[in-house]
Amino acid sequence: MSEPVRVERVGSALVLTIDRPEVRNAVTRAMCETIAAALDEAETDAAVRSVVVTGAGEKAFCAGADLRDVTGAGIEKGSARDRYGFGGFVRHPLEKPLIAAVNGDAVGGGAEMLLRCDLVVAASHARIGFPEVARGVVAGGGGALRLRHVVGPRVAADLLLTGRLVDAPAARESGLVTELHDQPLVRALELAERIAANAPIAIAATLRLLRADAEDWDANAREVERVLGSADVAEGAAAFLERRPPRWTGA
Repeated sequence: MSEPVRVERVGSALVLTIDRPEVRNAVTRAMCETIAAALDEAETDAAVRSVVVTGAGEKAFCAGADLRDVTGAGIEKGSARDRYGFGGFVRHPLEKPLIAAVNGDAVGGGAEMLLRCDLVVAASHARIGFPEVARGVVAGGGGALRLRHVVGPRVAADLLLTGRLVDAPAARESGLVTELHDQPLVRALELAERIAANAPIAIAATLRLLRADAEDWDANAREVERVLGSADVAEGAAAFLERRPPRWTGA
């Protein structure tokens, strides 16, 4: 029997595969711990330049929480879900790019995982939705907070208040999905390698600014100053002038 979350290195990317296709890749409390631990390790491993998350099979990326595991259980104090939200993922402070390879439906917590990702590649047959209100709960894993910043307040209200699912092409039009691809994991790994060709210190600074809740020009100035003081800036200029690939050190 395979592990419910497979963790493996592919090139410079750490790939997390939610591997419970028989229950549409629903997430348990134990799986939250595995995912959180993998992201913790990725944060400190300089060889890992990005994280790709996907699901097993073609039917579902993730159907949210396994209700048989979490209903009535509460959230244990100090657990991965307590610290980092759904899946040990949606509030994890990882300062490396997160890329979703959406192989099938992403629903509830699964859709909220997409909102935590920086890039989302989806198969055209995938559907995305936030049906929490139909189950008597709130999209508390980031859906109610983040969705409006991605698709705008009116579209967010539609999706959150009706609970309806949208297909991947419509999600692409609204900005919820970055691009469509018939092999989302292959494409996600291509993007991961393209990102890895760039300066890690500049990538980290860019992510901090992209993920900020509000436009902050003081923070922007600090990030620019930090990057301009790095060795990678000099290396980038030298590589350009010498017409060779840069040798980044992340310093």
